[in-house]
Amino acid sequence: AMPTRRAAVWVICMRVGRVGIAALPVMAAAVSLTTTTPRPTARPLVIFCHGSGDTGRGVEQYVRMLLTVDEMRPYDWAFPTATPIPYSLAGGARMSVWYDRVGGFEPRHPEQTASVEASVAQLEALVAARQDVSKVAIGGFSMGGGIALQTAARAKPRALAAVFALSSYLCDDSKAYGLRGADWPPVFMAHGDSDAFIRPEWGRRTADRLRRHTVGAGGIVVEKRYAGVQHELVRQELLDLLAFLRETLLLDGAAPSSSSSPTVRRAPSSSGVVGASGTTVDDDCVPADAAAN
Repeated sequence: AMPTRRAAVWVICMRVGRVGIAALPVMAAAVSLTTTTPRPTARPLVIFCHGSGDTGRGVEQYVRMLLTVDEMRPYDWAFPTATPIPYSLAGGARMSVWYDRVGGFEPRHPEQTASVEASVAQLEALVAARQDVSKVAIGGFSMGGGIALQTAARAKPRALAAVFALSSYLCDDSKAYGLRGADWPPVFMAHGDSDAFIRPEWGRRTADRLRRHTVGAGGIVVEKRYAGVQHELVRQELLDLLAFLRETLLLDGAAPSSSSSPTVRRAPSSSGVVGASGTTVDDDCVPADAAAN
């Protein structure tokens, strides 16, 4: 699959099919793990996990391209990098992925739970390093959102304030559904309705199942859709996420309800900017964030 005509940067594109895995050029490589150093009077912590094949540094630059410094200022941010493991959908090549996938991307394929557990342990250690775990939210983009949901499913009661999953889903047989019962933190899920790689109906099915687990106990699952948005992050999506985080981390209130027809403003292209698309190899192909409409 080719990036859309609006794409400013191409990244590695993986498409599993009869022709195997195809790669498109990468403009630049993101490097290093990025985390936030806690302070004695730390602000609430937001852990943002990257998509498959990306790094913490890559997704950090993607987020900072879409949000201003002032918008991010109320929180400490951590952008961890997954430990490279053999990735079956890349022919066994070692990649920075949070868990393995076997058979394809569709949620009908079995979850590779052993690989999930190793990454959850990494993220649980990051959460545990905070003095006040009730002021921690974890989430991410695509596979990063998937591992965030897995981490939330395994967390102790009140050990997380919120979880978010952007263009993400869980496998139909995911162990996460049966681990926590009704005691989930507030959940924010968002998806572009034109995502051809991680289908919005996969995310909706995950949200519906989580909602069945949580609504009866007063839990909250906020679900948003963005018209014309593909497998990418857009500014309005992150603004909606910030509104959710403000109420769950700063105000100790209920998560905001969905609003209809949000306006989408994409980040402008920037020649030579590393990670304009997160340099993400995620779930087939990630087009770069597009030029402003």
